[in-house]
Amino acid sequence: MTTHGTITVMGVPARGVEVYAVRGGKVVAVAHSDPEGRFAVDVDAEQVLARFVEPAVGVRAATPGADGAVQIAVERADIVRLTGTLATPAGVTIDWIDLWLTPRLPEVAPRIVVAVGTENAQRPCYWARRLTGAGFELRLLRGTWAMWLVREEDGGLTAEPPLTLTLDTLLLPNGDEAEAHFGGRQFALDRDLQVTARVRVRTEDEL
Repeated sequence: MTTHGTITVMGVPARGVEVYAVRGGKVVAVAHSDPEGRFAVDVDAEQVLARFVEPAVGVRAATPGADGAVQIAVERADIVRLTGTLATPAGVTIDWIDLWLTPRLPEVAPRIVVAVGTENAQRPCYWARRLTGAGFELRLLRGTWAMWLVREEDGGLTAEPPLTLTLDTLLLPNGDEAEAHFGGRQFALDRDLQVTARVRVRTEDEL
Protein backbone atom coordinates (compact mmCIF):
# COMPACT_ATOMS: atom_id res chain seq x y z
CA MET A 1 0.00 0.00 0.00
CA THR A 2 1.15 3.54 -0.73
CA THR A 3 1.17 5.97 2.16
CA HIS A 4 0.32 9.45 0.97
CA GLY A 5 -1.01 12.74 2.19
CA THR A 6 -0.75 16.50 2.40
CA ILE A 7 1.03 18.94 4.68
CA THR A 8 -0.16 22.48 5.29
CA VAL A 9 1.13 25.37 7.41
CA MET A 10 -1.41 28.04 8.34
CA GLY A 11 -3.70 26.74 5.63
CA VAL A 12 -1.07 26.92 2.87
CA PRO A 13 0.51 23.84 1.22
CA ALA A 14 3.99 23.31 2.71
CA ARG A 15 6.71 22.58 0.18
CA GLY A 16 9.94 20.69 0.90
CA VAL A 17 8.96 19.29 4.29
CA GLU A 18 10.92 16.13 5.08
CA VAL A 19 8.63 13.18 5.76
CA TYR A 20 9.56 9.97 7.56
CA ALA A 21 7.47 6.83 7.09
CA VAL A 22 7.79 4.59 10.16
CA ARG A 23 7.05 0.89 10.48
CA GLY A 24 8.19 -1.60 13.10
CA GLY A 25 9.89 1.15 15.08
CA LYS A 26 12.14 2.11 12.16
CA VAL A 27 12.20 4.74 9.46
CA VAL A 28 11.52 2.74 6.29
CA ALA A 29 11.16 5.55 3.74
CA VAL A 30 11.83 9.26 3.35
CA ALA A 31 10.07 11.77 1.11
CA HIS A 32 9.64 15.51 0.69
CA SER A 33 6.40 17.34 0.10
CA ASP A 34 5.91 18.87 -3.36
CA PRO A 35 4.75 22.46 -4.12
CA GLU A 36 1.17 21.40 -3.39
CA GLY A 37 2.19 19.97 -0.01
CA ARG A 38 1.68 16.40 -1.20
CA PHE A 39 3.89 13.40 -0.57
CA ALA A 40 3.78 9.66 -1.23
CA VAL A 41 5.93 6.67 -0.26
CA ASP A 42 5.55 3.13 -1.55
CA VAL A 43 5.28 1.53 1.89
CA ASP A 44 2.50 0.69 4.31
CA ALA A 45 3.52 3.05 7.11
CA GLU A 46 2.27 2.76 10.68
CA GLN A 47 3.19 6.35 11.42
CA VAL A 48 4.20 9.44 9.46
CA LEU A 49 6.44 12.21 10.78
CA ALA A 50 6.64 15.66 9.22
CA ARG A 51 9.94 17.32 10.14
CA PHE A 52 9.77 21.12 10.02
CA VAL A 53 12.52 23.72 10.08
CA GLU A 54 10.48 26.61 8.59
CA PRO A 55 8.51 28.66 9.51
CA ALA A 56 9.10 26.95 12.84
CA VAL A 57 11.25 24.08 14.07
CA GLY A 58 9.53 20.90 15.21
CA VAL A 59 7.92 17.58 14.39
CA ARG A 60 4.33 16.52 13.89
CA ALA A 61 3.18 12.90 13.71
CA ALA A 62 0.05 11.25 12.37
CA THR A 63 -1.32 7.76 11.80
CA PRO A 64 -2.45 6.93 8.24
CA GLY A 65 -5.99 5.81 7.68
CA ALA A 66 -7.02 2.46 6.24
CA ASP A 67 -6.49 3.87 2.75
CA GLY A 68 -2.96 5.04 3.62
CA ALA A 69 -3.96 8.70 3.58
CA VAL A 70 -2.83 11.21 6.19
CA GLN A 71 -3.10 14.95 6.65
CA ILE A 72 -0.76 17.02 8.79
CA ALA A 73 -1.67 20.63 9.47
CA VAL A 74 0.25 23.24 11.46
CA GLU A 75 -1.84 26.22 12.49
CA ARG A 76 -0.72 29.66 13.61
CA ALA A 77 -1.54 28.79 17.23
CA ASP A 78 0.91 25.85 17.03
CA ILE A 79 3.88 28.19 16.53
CA VAL A 80 5.40 29.82 19.61
CA ARG A 81 8.50 31.88 20.27
CA LEU A 82 11.34 30.81 22.57
CA THR A 83 13.65 33.58 23.73
CA GLY A 84 16.71 32.84 25.85
CA THR A 85 19.50 34.69 27.61
CA LEU A 86 22.82 33.05 28.49
CA ALA A 87 24.19 33.57 32.00
CA THR A 88 27.89 32.72 32.28
CA PRO A 89 30.18 32.09 35.27
CA ALA A 90 32.24 35.00 36.57
CA GLY A 91 35.28 35.60 34.41
CA VAL A 92 34.02 33.45 31.53
CA THR A 93 33.33 35.00 28.15
CA ILE A 94 31.73 32.80 25.51
CA ASP A 95 32.76 33.38 21.92
CA TRP A 96 30.54 30.52 20.77
CA ILE A 97 28.39 27.73 22.11
CA ASP A 98 26.07 25.25 20.38
CA LEU A 99 22.37 25.19 21.17
CA TRP A 100 20.76 21.77 20.73
CA LEU A 101 17.01 21.22 20.74
CA THR A 102 14.91 18.07 20.41
CA PRO A 103 11.11 17.83 20.57
CA ARG A 104 9.73 15.14 22.88
CA LEU A 105 6.56 13.65 21.43
CA PRO A 106 4.72 11.11 23.60
CA GLU A 107 3.58 9.15 20.55
CA VAL A 108 6.99 8.99 18.86
CA ALA A 109 10.05 7.04 20.02
CA PRO A 110 12.93 9.48 20.69
CA ARG A 111 15.27 7.53 18.39
CA ILE A 112 12.89 8.17 15.49
CA VAL A 113 12.88 11.93 16.09
CA VAL A 114 16.69 12.08 15.79
CA ALA A 115 17.06 9.35 13.16
CA VAL A 116 19.15 10.04 10.06
CA GLY A 117 16.56 8.90 7.55
CA THR A 118 16.67 5.16 6.92
CA GLU A 119 20.33 4.95 7.96
CA ASN A 120 21.34 3.04 11.06
CA ALA A 121 22.43 6.28 12.71
CA GLN A 122 21.16 9.05 14.95
CA ARG A 123 21.85 12.75 15.30
CA PRO A 124 22.84 14.11 18.73
CA CYS A 125 19.73 16.30 18.57
CA TYR A 126 16.94 17.28 16.21
CA TRP A 127 18.11 20.84 15.53
CA ALA A 128 21.29 22.75 16.32
CA ARG A 129 22.49 26.33 16.03
CA ARG A 130 25.82 27.89 16.93
CA LEU A 131 25.33 30.93 19.15
CA THR A 132 27.89 33.72 19.06
CA GLY A 133 26.02 36.19 21.27
CA ALA A 134 24.44 36.37 24.71
CA GLY A 135 21.03 35.17 23.66
CA PHE A 136 18.76 33.56 21.10
CA GLU A 137 15.26 33.79 19.71
CA LEU A 138 13.51 31.22 17.54
CA ARG A 139 10.15 29.82 16.60
CA LEU A 140 9.23 26.29 17.64
CA LEU A 141 6.17 24.11 17.42
CA ARG A 142 4.19 23.92 20.63
CA GLY A 143 5.01 20.91 22.82
CA THR A 144 7.66 19.48 25.14
CA TRP A 145 11.30 20.20 24.31
CA ALA A 146 14.72 19.16 25.54
CA MET A 147 17.59 21.65 25.41
CA TRP A 148 21.36 21.34 25.67
CA LEU A 149 24.18 23.87 25.45
CA VAL A 150 27.48 22.42 24.31
CA ARG A 151 30.92 23.92 23.82
CA GLU A 152 33.65 21.38 23.22
CA GLU A 153 36.96 21.89 21.47
CA ASP A 154 40.19 19.96 21.34
CA GLY A 155 43.44 21.50 22.54
CA GLY A 156 46.99 20.40 21.84
CA LEU A 157 49.25 19.16 24.61
CA THR A 158 51.06 22.49 24.77
CA ALA A 159 48.00 24.67 24.36
CA GLU A 160 45.94 26.33 27.03
CA PRO A 161 43.18 24.01 28.30
CA PRO A 162 40.13 24.40 26.03
CA LEU A 163 37.06 26.14 27.40
CA THR A 164 34.50 23.35 27.68
CA LEU A 165 31.02 24.42 28.74
CA THR A 166 27.61 22.88 29.31
CA LEU A 167 24.10 23.86 30.38
CA ASP A 168 23.79 24.03 34.15
CA THR A 169 20.22 25.14 34.80
CA LEU A 170 17.37 26.54 32.74
CA LEU A 171 15.27 29.09 34.59
CA LEU A 172 11.63 29.49 33.57
CA PRO A 173 9.73 32.80 33.85
CA ASN A 174 8.19 31.81 37.21
CA GLY A 175 11.66 31.18 38.68
CA ASP A 176 11.42 27.38 38.58
CA GLU A 177 14.17 25.27 37.07
CA ALA A 178 13.35 23.07 34.09
CA GLU A 179 13.74 19.39 34.91
CA ALA A 180 17.03 17.65 34.21
CA HIS A 181 17.10 15.48 31.10
CA PHE A 182 20.16 13.46 30.03
CA GLY A 183 22.62 16.28 30.61
CA GLY A 184 20.21 18.93 29.41
CA ARG A 185 16.88 20.34 30.50
CA GLN A 186 13.31 19.54 29.48
CA PHE A 187 10.42 21.97 29.52
CA ALA A 188 6.88 22.49 28.25
CA LEU A 189 6.48 25.11 25.54
CA ASP A 190 2.80 25.96 25.29
CA ARG A 191 3.12 29.72 24.76
CA ASP A 192 5.78 32.32 24.00
CA LEU A 193 8.46 31.75 26.61
CA GLN A 194 11.52 33.62 27.86
CA VAL A 195 14.16 31.59 29.69
CA THR A 196 17.57 32.11 31.26
CA ALA A 197 20.17 29.44 30.50
CA ARG A 198 22.92 29.25 33.07
CA VAL A 199 26.17 27.89 31.69
CA ARG A 200 28.94 26.23 33.67
CA VAL A 201 32.45 24.93 32.98
CA ARG A 202 32.52 21.16 32.67
CA THR A 203 34.66 19.33 35.19
CA GLU A 204 37.51 16.99 34.24
CA ASP A 205 35.37 14.00 35.27
CA GLU A 206 32.82 14.96 32.61
CA LEU A 207 35.31 15.32 29.76
